[in-house]
Amino acid sequence: MSNFTRRLSGAFAVVALCVLVLTGCSGVKKRSTVVSIAVTPTAPSIKVGATQQFTATATNKNGTQTDVTSQVTWKSATTAVATISASGLATGVTAGTSVITATLGTLVSTPPVTLTVTAPTLVSIAVTPVSPSIAVAGTQQFTATGTYSDASTADITSQVTWLSATLGVATITSPGGLATGVAVGTSNITATLGATVSVNKAEPSRTSAKI
Repeated sequence: MSNFTRRLSGAFAVVALCVLVLTGCSGVKKRSTVVSIAVTPTAPSIKVGATQQFTATATNKNGTQTDVTSQVTWKSATTAVATISASGLATGVTAGTSVITATLGTLVSTPPVTLTVTAPTLVSIAVTPVSPSIAVAGTQQFTATGTYSDASTADITSQVTWLSATLGVATITSPGGLATGVAVGTSNITATLGATVSVNKAEPSRTSAKI
């Protein structure tokens, strides 16, 4: 074989190799580059003890979007207010606000998402005992129990404003809720907190101050 023939064969081999490499590369799908991450919902509000599921969506360089909720690293800036799980489920801890972010590699979600946690609202007040009877100059300690929108209850005796409707029959300390019999009769005892009022009405008595 002449030198020219060998050179020609080598050239064909190089060309064939280049074609093979180019053909092989053309079969590889290029991975889209993530350019931003967005978290939704954007302005959520939950009550203490309630939960909120967040979703992270990645926008790729080619304009397509992908749900990456399970791939990102979730973070709550103020864990005393709200915690968040690896799956993006936040739980309200105390009233306040916390910024929720999702991170994928070096990308951090934008714009910032603030989760607001609100305290349960007071629904009703129960005053106990319901129909107490005391002697004139005797005392009776009342207790106020608040029921909230999340079905929880709390002793709010020291928080409410106490009132005896008939001071000539009984007085009551406020704060405190300690009633004192003044004269025979009845008096409505009221416990108020904000716009919520609870009233207990006692039956009359001839021999003692009914409260």
